[in-house]
Amino acid sequence: MSDDLFAPERAEEGPGRQPWYVLIVDDEAEVHRITRLALQDFQFDGRGLNFISAYTGTEARLLLNNRHQEIAVALLDVVMESDDAGLTLVDFIRNDLDNQHMRLVLRTGQPGQAPEHRVIVNYDINDYKAKTELTAQKLSTLMHTSLRGYRDIMTIEANRRGLTQVIQASADIFQRQSLIPLLDGVIEQLIALVKMDKGLLLERRRHFAARTEGLDLQVLVASDGYNHLSGMSTDDILAPAERGLIREAIARNHHIFTDEGAVLLCCNNFERSLVLFLEGGKPIDQMDRHLLDLFIHNVAIAFDNVRLNSEVEETQREIVYLLGETVETRSHETGNHVKRVAEFCYLLATLSGMSEEEASILRYAAPLHDLGKIGIPDHILHKPGRHNHEEREIMQTHAFLGHSLLSQSQRPILHAAAIIAHEHHEKWDGSGYPVGKQGEDIHIFGRIVALADVFDALCSERCYKPAWSTADALAFIQEQSGKHFDPALVQVFMANIDDFLRIRAAYGD
Repeated sequence: MSDDLFAPERAEEGPGRQPWYVLIVDDEAEVHRITRLALQDFQFDGRGLNFISAYTGTEARLLLNNRHQEIAVALLDVVMESDDAGLTLVDFIRNDLDNQHMRLVLRTGQPGQAPEHRVIVNYDINDYKAKTELTAQKLSTLMHTSLRGYRDIMTIEANRRGLTQVIQASADIFQRQSLIPLLDGVIEQLIALVKMDKGLLLERRRHFAARTEGLDLQVLVASDGYNHLSGMSTDDILAPAERGLIREAIARNHHIFTDEGAVLLCCNNFERSLVLFLEGGKPIDQMDRHLLDLFIHNVAIAFDNVRLNSEVEETQREIVYLLGETVETRSHETGNHVKRVAEFCYLLATLSGMSEEEASILRYAAPLHDLGKIGIPDHILHKPGRHNHEEREIMQTHAFLGHSLLSQSQRPILHAAAIIAHEHHEKWDGSGYPVGKQGEDIHIFGRIVALADVFDALCSERCYKPAWSTADALAFIQEQSGKHFDPALVQVFMANIDDFLRIRAAYGD
């Protein structure tokens, strides 16, 4: 085995440019020496050559197992330890290693043993030469054509990987349903894109998204290690040259790439001044710029989708509040009741360990808990005293009516509202209505709204009663724990009562 098998000789190369790796596999040491000598000053695309030597097919296999992905060109002798050692090595590279990028040139001193036509037809090689043909000039020509082919193939492959990465990254960001999580995903995917497997930018650098706040740019999200930058002005965290880059990019309405960093503008129908800043590491090449531009185009579409989705949700929430307030107004109750109940429900849900998504759905569905009251006659709905048995039965139908009106929709908020309308008068001990559910058979949404609604109703004036004091209301809640209310929810409620009282004060009548 050769001494330099795993310590290849380095040729001179341009500053900052990696050489092209060339593998020589031949059992004649003189062939190695002559090849190196003839190509010692060779340059292609501003890069020199780095030679790696192996003297048998077996040595070459050992080397290729670990290093085949970095080798651009392999010059292979056909006849070494066996008459077809070079041919079997070609098969090993193409099939066992599945390396289709390396340019393979077979060289033989005995062309009669492996006829050129048969070799070209049967083996995936790029050239076939007799050793006598390979003068210094022809070696140089061969290396130029081989490296040009390798470079172009690797460029296509890098574009393919890059486009795949853009598609995957775009798929990820399109799953983000609100601005901040979306921007977190964008920063994460930008770092992955510009790094890929080339290490172009270091993760421990500042990468952030910012948008215009008046005359200032404010950071919305930043990469790991720089989360403390969120909410800060870019004037406070950037050097003058970096601030100048951002101003120039905005003025020109165009991305800017320099050694100091990259400024990417995300122009869409809503966030016209959204800026993505990547602190400089190593230069971003033209291909990566193209990929980033494509990615940012998809990001702009994602931002539009998030904003449109937000607009739809906000419209839905406004309609829900308007409906809830309309019902409460018809009941001669304050519209702020539905806002307080909504905020009580959200707080109680989050304190009880419910996910943010579920708690938010509950918050926006809770105002419709008494929607069914629109079907109750005024003389029963507004009666100042107690209802008789017949009136009470009519009044209780509002739970069925509300459920019937809302259950036609499968929208998450309205679907949740249907459950709440139907179950918020059920009681933990089974004595509630409309069907007498008990315990955990009552949906958690219904149990939470029951507690929130009763607490606020007790503390508010109604046509049939004056407002209770906070102390009396809390005493009733505790007394009804395990009867009317879920005892676990009562425990959470009482442990955080100051927070609930702050909500009452914020949304006073």
